[in-house]
Amino acid sequence: MKELLMFLFIFSVSNLVQFESLLFIFALARSEAHLLDVVVKDILKKVENITVSTYPSGLVGLNSQIEKIKSLLCLGRLDFKIVGIWGMGGIGKTTIAGVIFNQISKEFESKCFLANVREESEKGGGLLHLRDQVLSEVFEENLRIRTPNLPEYVRERLQRTKVLIVLDDVNKVGQLEYLIGGLERFGPGSRIIVTTRDRQVLDNFGVGNIYKVNGLKYREALELFCNCAFKENHCPEDLLVHSKRILDYANGNPLAVRVLGSFLRQKSKLDWENALDNLKRISDPDIYDVLKISYNEIKAEEKSLFLDIACFFNGKDKDSVLKMIGDSSFAHYGLNVLLDKSFVTVSRGNQLQMHDLLQEMGREIVGQESIEQPGKRSPLWYYEDVYNVLKKNKVRIYLAFVATVICQTNNMHQ
Repeated sequence: MKELLMFLFIFSVSNLVQFESLLFIFALARSEAHLLDVVVKDILKKVENITVSTYPSGLVGLNSQIEKIKSLLCLGRLDFKIVGIWGMGGIGKTTIAGVIFNQISKEFESKCFLANVREESEKGGGLLHLRDQVLSEVFEENLRIRTPNLPEYVRERLQRTKVLIVLDDVNKVGQLEYLIGGLERFGPGSRIIVTTRDRQVLDNFGVGNIYKVNGLKYREALELFCNCAFKENHCPEDLLVHSKRILDYANGNPLAVRVLGSFLRQKSKLDWENALDNLKRISDPDIYDVLKISYNEIKAEEKSLFLDIACFFNGKDKDSVLKMIGDSSFAHYGLNVLLDKSFVTVSRGNQLQMHDLLQEMGREIVGQESIEQPGKRSPLWYYEDVYNVLKKNKVRIYLAFVATVICQTNNMHQ
């Protein structure tokens, strides 16, 4: 046993195994053979997670912030900890949380990344459905719990399980109270990461470890901008001054930098000057105003597709969406334009992904159409508007777009 302890200590020093974790494993081990088996499996698990590249490409300016947040998580300790990631929309909170989740998830027995909590909690099923989703992913089985309080057997399983949970885009304390409850709910070593635009949500829930995501520094913003505008890490000399002035409006926001850079790719110097003129007209620019500069420049058909994705198809399978809207050459071309402008991305699972800030902008644009007569809006997506228009029989509606929303309306008014 003495030699075995020395072996374990050596591996703990090499950071493959945390020594505090080893002591916990040692206390539970039934024999030397069992202890060795447990530790070797843990080491192999960590070795599998070691890659040549620590970070995926495109994380300009975020790597150092990722490391700071990981230090707040205190991985390897057996206490329970919640870490909040706070910052304005488009600043990179979800990206950072996703990278950390992918890097550390193998150190946990169970894991769950719950995206878009704010939006999903407002749909039919609400928080009850989201809690079922968390539990189903954690336990890897289809759970449907129809009561506000968790059954005793579920609570006991959670208390024995080391979990990693990310709750993305939380905007109300009640969401945290319902989804993760008291601190005693999870097993030793569990970690929860919460991203939000509102620090007050974290403070009111008692989250002590909060990291504010900072905007890009000038050099970082310029590098990201050049990658998007020129597909290079440097800027042509004749456009350097223009680039610097445009970055002043982006104010270090990665989403704004990416969208503006993609918008100006392969554009003439005159187009750059026109873009700057448009930005100058904004007396007190916020992120929406900056993003709308790019939106206003795309064609009407592409705007329509953008709004459809913002209202209906965010997170949906790309091929299914293309079939639904006609699967024409225009649909493919329009989607490629949106991809090229960084308005939309396609996930590894072939899902259309639109940043929540862009989605909000799109829905706000729709909301400003026919304020007094919602039935004239195109598209018509908000469930209360759909319900009222259907109730009053004011207009005919394209059923392909309304079917999903009607289901939500029924849930809201039963």
